[in-house]
Amino acid sequence: MSFSITPRSFSKRSPRAPSEGLFAHGGMALTLFYGFVIAMMTLAAFLYSPIRHLTAQDAAISFDGIKAMLADPNILMHAQTYAFVTLGTSQLFHAIGMRNIDKSIFRMNHLANKTMILAFVVGLALGVGDDAAGEAFDKVAR
Repeated sequence: MSFSITPRSFSKRSPRAPSEGLFAHGGMALTLFYGFVIAMMTLAAFLYSPIRHLTAQDAAISFDGIKAMLADPNILMHAQTYAFVTLGTSQLFHAIGMRNIDKSIFRMNHLANKTMILAFVVGLALGVGDDAAGEAFDKVAR
């Protein structure tokens, strides 16, 4: 945050009152909403691998079926990896979106903050690149 570009309208706002809480002015609703969205995306990514294996076997998708698939260490490892990469990537996008909650992400000048772009690219490379490298090395080792 210390490297972010401050919008010009920022100085026109009155300072926050010392007695005002962190979640004032809709902050709690925003936190709960984005937390719910990111949690659902992460859960969907985690369930993708066992459900994919169930459908490949023409088995019914059920809680017991998913539990049985997750008993396989390889499927569990893939599910955990998908969830971790989804969680990390969603946090990168969330950081970009939260730069200015009053302005749409499509109206922001993303090129104005080169440090944020660098952090996003490095974070994406570490998260997704590490997963791709792991998959490649796993195939070579077989």
